[in-house]
Amino acid sequence: MRRDDAEAYILPSLELLEEIQVTGDIFFPARWLGATLGSHNTPAAAAIVREFLAQRPEYNHQLRLKILQAADPLFHAERLLSLPNF
Repeated sequence: MRRDDAEAYILPSLELLEEIQVTGDIFFPARWLGATLGSHNTPAAAAIVREFLAQRPEYNHQLRLKILQAADPLFHAERLLSLPNF
C-alpha cells in the first residue's frame, strides 16, 4: 500500500548497510535487506539498487552479494512486469 512512498528509503537503507554489518550480528544485514527490498517490484526500485552498486565498484564483496541476493526477487518481478502480456 505504501510501496511507492517506501522507495525513498531504499537508498538510505543501502547506505547504512556497512554500518549495520559492523554493529549487528552476522545475520542482521540479510534481514535488513529483506525488510528494505522485500515488497518492491518496480523498475524504479531496481534502478536504485543497480545504481547503488554501479557507483561503488569497490564495495564490500560479501555485502554486495547479500544485496544481489535480496534484490533477486525484485529484479525478477521487474522483468515479469515489463513483459507485454503481463
